[in-house]
Amino acid sequence: MIVCADFDRTVFFRDDAALTAENLTAIKEWRSIDGNTFVLASNRSLGSLDRALPDWREYFDYLILDRGARIYNSDRKLLWSDTLSRDAVEQVLGVEKEKPAPTDSIYCNLDSDGYDSTPTKVMTKIYYHFRNQDELDSFWSKIADIDARMFSWHNSETDFCIEITPSTAEKAVAIDVLSKLARFESDVTTVGDGDNDYEMLVRFGGYAIAGSRVAEHHPELPTVASVASLLQEM
Repeated sequence: MIVCADFDRTVFFRDDAALTAENLTAIKEWRSIDGNTFVLASNRSLGSLDRALPDWREYFDYLILDRGARIYNSDRKLLWSDTLSRDAVEQVLGVEKEKPAPTDSIYCNLDSDGYDSTPTKVMTKIYYHFRNQDELDSFWSKIADIDARMFSWHNSETDFCIEITPSTAEKAVAIDVLSKLARFESDVTTVGDGDNDYEMLVRFGGYAIAGSRVAEHHPELPTVASVASLLQEM
């Protein structure tokens, strides 16, 4: 059996160590059964996952990271990637130099496992941080026509963010790719909590975490209390 789950607030909870431990214990026990495979699908980079869960290889057979732009195996080998187009990179980096400039620029270069301060020509993701919504909106308007997907949010009243990923990067697409690469012989079951998990939940018979944003926005989705409870029922 194959299960693919989001990480933050699905498997891992910063504010609930007990639930995180319950989920990880259930994953470890479930993987011990012959034929079971657990895949993580996260917006994080490999370096970010290393910091949050250094022993992740005890729980996950494969990683889908950078919003579906990278696939790794448990030996940290990059199996597949989807990168920003050269035109998109050139356009974004050009606008980056204009005012108002981002307060911070972070690049996920393909030859790196984490977040870099200097860009290369081949990237899977770019982050920008701004002082306020007006500065973010101004930057967004200048790159709105690029061949890429963009997401925005704010971490606080003084930190507003834009994330730029390849136009075809998507967790559901990466699951399709991984299914072929790993030659999965059974259907994939998915579970997640965010709106960016919706496509994989719909395409792969997924479950929303009860009370999560995606469950609230899409009440037609079946729900589970936790990853642990889902695995215990399978």
